[in-house]
Amino acid sequence: MKYPKPSDEEVEKVPKDILDHIHHLKWDVTEVGSKWNLIDQIYNGDGNWELLKRASAYGYKVIFDVLIENTILSISRLTDPAKTGRKENLTFVGLQQAVIDYGDDVLQDMTVKPVDRLLATVVGCRDFRNQVLAHIDKKIALGSATQLEVKYREIWDFLDQARDIISNIRQHFDLPPWEFDMVIDADASGIVKSLRALEEFRELRKAAVRERISEAELRQRLFNIKPR
Repeated sequence: MKYPKPSDEEVEKVPKDILDHIHHLKWDVTEVGSKWNLIDQIYNGDGNWELLKRASAYGYKVIFDVLIENTILSISRLTDPAKTGRKENLTFVGLQQAVIDYGDDVLQDMTVKPVDRLLATVVGCRDFRNQVLAHIDKKIALGSATQLEVKYREIWDFLDQARDIISNIRQHFDLPPWEFDMVIDADASGIVKSLRALEEFRELRKAAVRERISEAELRQRLFNIKPR
């Protein structure tokens, strides 16, 4: 994805190879976090999953699977090796190497080991990408190997750690904090509210048929309109 160019302040203060990485990574992590918040708001609210199943069980399962798989793929790409064959990648491993090449001991202390911990955190995501999403692992597909799964906590931990790494580097170069949660609007409450309202309307219509309620009285109940 193409993101806005770095600010003049970022270009002035941060070495180019490090800036190339943290500028792209901050936007990528923001986008992953927005998708994950969307998933959490839609599917994990009180009673939401039951509501979605009543509305369209298969349809919302497909949407859920696509969002989850996209999130796992994004996290896996962000933690890929710095190079794949002759191709260079913008990843946290590449950022780690750029910091080592820069030679600042303080910067290395706040980056090298935290990136190693980040990679250890997302082993489940990467295994799932490699053996389920990118390829059809024969043993897993035929049931002769344990089915892989990614725990929710792993993705939350990735987001927390990735944000800390980027924030610490920005602070090291005296840059303003990056607002990871404020850049992309991922408020999904309207989707759930609309579904609840639709369900209430359907129940009212059913009641109207049973009780032989007029269309005018139905509208009155639905919109809480006082009779003239």
